[in-house]
Amino acid sequence: MKYLPAFLMLIFLTACGSAPSAAAFPVDMDLTNANANIVYSTVYNLKEDPASGSGKTMALTGQFTSYEAPSAVTGKPMRFCSLLIEDSTKCCSQSVEFIWNGEHSFPGDYPASGAEVTVTGTCSVSSDHGYDTLLILADDVSIR
Repeated sequence: MKYLPAFLMLIFLTACGSAPSAAAFPVDMDLTNANANIVYSTVYNLKEDPASGSGKTMALTGQFTSYEAPSAVTGKPMRFCSLLIEDSTKCCSQSVEFIWNGEHSFPGDYPASGAEVTVTGTCSVSSDHGYDTLLILADDVSIR
């Protein structure tokens, strides 16, 4: 009976291991299996202070969105891709822009709008109209 608390603690600690990573390679922040509120708050904090995540690798899952808008630099139409991240109640959402590294053409190589995808890449800071924001330079975009 005196070993019961130690045995229970061992079972508890063994059961608390993290879920396997969905990322294709090691990352600093793997948010693919995290609670929706943890993901939402982590992304919110990174968007508020993008320099804090700059250079770190991240794996993030959300809904794929894409839109065309004029470039802030050239004024010419440009394709923007992002992940829509929702909190657990789905009352609040935010987006994270990403640029997929390599040769990819839209729409053929990209997921359908609204598809659940995982983006894995390096966090960077994008400056647009004097405002710094989070940008992911994606090495991998995969449909979940």
